[in-house]
Amino acid sequence: MRTDTSTGRSPIAIATIAGLATLAALAATPASAMPPLQCQDFVNFAMSAQAQYYARGCARIPLMHANREGHFQWCLKRSDAVVNADRKAKAAALQSCLVASAPPPKPQSAQMQSTASREPVCSSYGQFGERWRNRATAQGCNVAAIPVPRGWASYAWGANQLFTYCMNTDDAAFRGRSAQALGHKAQLEKACSQQLRRPVRL
Repeated sequence: MRTDTSTGRSPIAIATIAGLATLAALAATPASAMPPLQCQDFVNFAMSAQAQYYARGCARIPLMHANREGHFQWCLKRSDAVVNADRKAKAAALQSCLVASAPPPKPQSAQMQSTASREPVCSSYGQFGERWRNRATAQGCNVAAIPVPRGWASYAWGANQLFTYCMNTDDAAFRGRSAQALGHKAQLEKACSQQLRRPVRL
């Protein structure tokens, strides 16, 4: 077998080394790296998602950063599947933020000026709130972990706590601050579905 006098290696050895170098180069670069135009679309989505996310006051997380060039360079080196997975993760984080920060529904009962008219409304408010809380808990939803702004009623409260809250809160504040006003069922379903990553029906 002939030997390359300049390297002391046989042609087979030289070819093997060249082949290994080529494989290493291919491994370093994804076979289906994203093209620049698609990466620009990804960057636009990422920047829009993080802007909406932080505009709602949600907690800062590495996934939602505002480094446009960082998003672009990261995308160029990733496959379509990896970029799409990141896009879905950002969308899920944004949806979770929107659900958690959504304004509470207004009570269905408007006449609460006097104690006499207030008691039946507050009693119903408490009973429905507890019923939906129990149904959510039975399906594995951690209702106490659902965030609500300071001063709002908690999803974890029972009928008595909700009744007291309702009776001690003026009408305007009750309509504006209650996280469990009558008719809150759909909102609680959304929050629990997001938390458990599966449909929750109450």
